[in-house]
Amino acid sequence: IDEDAVKKLKEMNFVLIRFGAETGSDRLLKILKGGNVTIEDGQRTIDLCHKYDIPISASFMFGVPGETRDDLQETYNFLEKNRDKNPPRIRECFF
Repeated sequence: IDEDAVKKLKEMNFVLIRFGAETGSDRLLKILKGGNVTIEDGQRTIDLCHKYDIPISASFMFGVPGETRDDLQETYNFLEKNRDKNPPRIRECFF
């Protein structure tokens, strides 16, 4: 999502944006979404929604086959980094 899109969503009075962040690990995200989405994309979405005061709801998956402790730590770090924005609504899915 880019800034122009978020501006338009704000102008249209969107009250929430929900997206599947899935994980804070680029390695795992490549496996889950085929390399089409990066952690940077998710971070940009969060930052822009925060800038335009649009609440977000992001879903995360835990226990995905192949997930490592490092992947979990990266997801934890991503969540901690964004904990005070909007505030985010987090949904979890455990495998």
